[in-house]
Amino acid sequence: MVAMYHLFQLLVAECGGAEQLVRCAEGARLETRVLPCCCWPCCVLPRPLLHKSRISTLRYLVLQMPIIQAILYVVILVLWAEDKNLYANSFIMIQPFIAASILLGVWAMIMTVRAAEAAGARPRGKFLAVQIVLLVVKLQGGAVKVVPALVKMPCLMALHPSVFINLIHNSLMLVEVFLLSVWAWYLYSAKTDKFADKFADKVQHAVVAVLEESPKANSRKLDFTQRGSRPNSFGSEVK
Repeated sequence: MVAMYHLFQLLVAECGGAEQLVRCAEGARLETRVLPCCCWPCCVLPRPLLHKSRISTLRYLVLQMPIIQAILYVVILVLWAEDKNLYANSFIMIQPFIAASILLGVWAMIMTVRAAEAAGARPRGKFLAVQIVLLVVKLQGGAVKVVPALVKMPCLMALHPSVFINLIHNSLMLVEVFLLSVWAWYLYSAKTDKFADKFADKVQHAVVAVLEESPKANSRKLDFTQRGSRPNSFGSEVK
């Protein structure tokens, strides 16, 4: 969850900050009709113009995810420590808050990715890497916990089936995380040449315009000075 906020900070920083992101987007609209809101039967969410205040709203939506998740998990641990029956009965009521927090954070993150793409960046690979890490850790781990109860396996080498399945799961996760780390290293070490060239071209055009304007201003000043100081009949200059 914290990685999502770090990724948000990275995307905004790669675009040169919130103001530069809005300036490079050139009047683009904020894509609000993305997952999970695009799954609604009639998605009528407005698509406002991209503004610095919209970027701040996206920041708060992403930031609430690690904070609220941490608070909810502390509450869950307290309930589990007090009474397991109370924990089992209360967890159903806590699940909607967990799901709502995650969906809001993912929705804001997808909108941030679309805004960065409108500004010229290419952040989809980095966002996909974070999504795969969450799937490997959360979804795969939850599925492994259900397998021993659904599948009857014989005891192998004096090991309980759940121990054997957890051993396979942890070994598989080591390989998956290693491959993901190599891919993430490639993504984060690659230079965003296209995005950097876009900024370089704008800066170069601005510098050329200033340099072209400077000789014209100097020549106008020189002409004005020559017209203002002309020699009289006695050889001296009249100013």
